[in-house]
Amino acid sequence: YFGSYDDTNGGFFGEDNSGGNFSEEEEKQQQKQQQPPPVSSTSSPQEKEDETPLSLEELEMLATPFDEHLPKINTVTLVGRVGQSPEPRYFDDGKVVLNLSLAVRRKYHPLERKVRNIRSGDEETDWFTLEFWGRDAEYVTNYVEKGARLGVTGSLVVD
Repeated sequence: YFGSYDDTNGGFFGEDNSGGNFSEEEEKQQQKQQQPPPVSSTSSPQEKEDETPLSLEELEMLATPFDEHLPKINTVTLVGRVGQSPEPRYFDDGKVVLNLSLAVRRKYHPLERKVRNIRSGDEETDWFTLEFWGRDAEYVTNYVEKGARLGVTGSLVVD
């Protein structure tokens, strides 16, 4: 028996667990869906027009900690191998920058390999230039070396 479970009746649709008729219950549900939602008498259309949009500061105050974990529009995640040894550059004002290249191997689905006639080991490699600033640059300089596998999340900037 294939059917949908109806939690309100304690059984599957079509079973006569509640003593009611299936078609009558269906009609009641359709009537509920067709009724327009009640209009509140406290807010008139004039009041809605008078509402001003929230400022950026007010919107930021409404943000919850959950909003911080939402993905941004311009987010890129790369995993690959470091192409050269990190060599940081220090500026007179104390800032540090590190430019690094990352080799990322393109992966293909088995069906895509078959269509494109790509054998295992013949994958293409894409090179990305990464730029680290400040504390991140110091960390990469101290703990990453040429050939190390590195995962990075950041934003994409096209020069």
